[in-house]
Amino acid sequence: SSTRRLLIADEVGLGKTIEAMYIWKELQAREDARRLLIVCPSMLRHKWRDDLATRFGIAAEIVDAGQLKHKLEDLTERGIGNPFVCIASLEGLRPPAGYKDESKKGARIDCARMMDHNPARDDFALFDLAIIDEAHYMRNTGTAAQRLGHLLHDAARNLILLTATPIQINSENLYRLLQLVDPLQFEDFAVFGDVLAANAPVVRAQRALW
Repeated sequence: SSTRRLLIADEVGLGKTIEAMYIWKELQAREDARRLLIVCPSMLRHKWRDDLATRFGIAAEIVDAGQLKHKLEDLTERGIGNPFVCIASLEGLRPPAGYKDESKKGARIDCARMMDHNPARDDFALFDLAIIDEAHYMRNTGTAAQRLGHLLHDAARNLILLTATPIQINSENLYRLLQLVDPLQFEDFAVFGDVLAANAPVVRAQRALW
């Protein structure tokens, strides 16, 4: 979208990780991007770290919510904008309901508040790029995973969603994912249904050409 958010929905094995890292390299070259956060299911953290090291020579650090909190505190409170490439688990960062309640404590809550209080702007962003792998986990409304998706949408200057399963979920689930890409363009589910219907002849023609 024009808001610098992207959904890459290639099937399994077609190189979504490589595509995402090409984008990161381009952002480094064009905009001096320095801070990358990758969020994925916990079982994929080491695969991401190994792929980045072997394919791109990037030394990524696997962090929990407490470690990420310290990096964000360095940036927001002490003005220390050290470069980093961090990999965190979706399970470890999901903010609980009511995280805005100042009486509640915890690393996940603190990370969520810092993202909430520091939306990306032209001259500053917590993350130059955030990558969410297996983004379909964020499709359900009102869940902690979707809350995290919305926080990352606002806190990152650029956002990439990766999923191999968009065509295996229903239209409403797909709509919820696209809201993470561009909430203004996809603000009404009824209109989204009309868009799908209007595009159906184009899709049929494309399949016929194939």
